[in-house]
Amino acid sequence: ASLDTVEEILVTDRIGVAELEAFMRSLNALRLVLGTLLDIGDEDDGSESEASDVLEPERQMYLWLSWLLEWTVEALTTET
Repeated sequence: ASLDTVEEILVTDRIGVAELEAFMRSLNALRLVLGTLLDIGDEDDGSESEASDVLEPERQMYLWLSWLLEWTVEALTTET
């Protein structure tokens, strides 16, 4: 359901709190899947990798999603 909501809000001009929360849940779900694939634990931030790592694109996606999730949480907690 969260992914459906994200798909809908990507074509809108404004995002409300409920939509942003659905976006956050979707980002977190994607990060969890990638984190499991990459075997990233609680103490690991995913930034360390070997140059020849075949999963480097997935690691970079994980890091980008982490940044985007942090931005989303900040947007939800910042008063406007």
